[in-house]
Amino acid sequence: MMEAGIVLSANSNGFILNAQMEMKKLQRLNKEFFQKAIDAKTEMKKLKAKASKADQIIKTEVQMEGLTVEVATLKQQLDCAGEAAVTKYLEHFHETT
Repeated sequence: MMEAGIVLSANSNGFILNAQMEMKKLQRLNKEFFQKAIDAKTEMKKLKAKASKADQIIKTEVQMEGLTVEVATLKQQLDCAGEAAVTKYLEHFHETT
């Protein structure tokens, strides 16, 4: 009966040792998982910032295109108005002299 107790005790020690090793392995894996989750969250924030910046650049380019067209239109109107003003001034000048 004493031998059975020693064998049982040895088996218990082996079981406890295996359980401790398994627990450490699970703790390590858990730590790695959480680190990967933190890394993924950090990467997501970086990508979100890049996307926001790209969106702002696109909006700015669209505004620039609109302003370029508006500037061209205003230039054309100014050129026409300038010619008309010069003509009107010359006519007025000739009338007064």
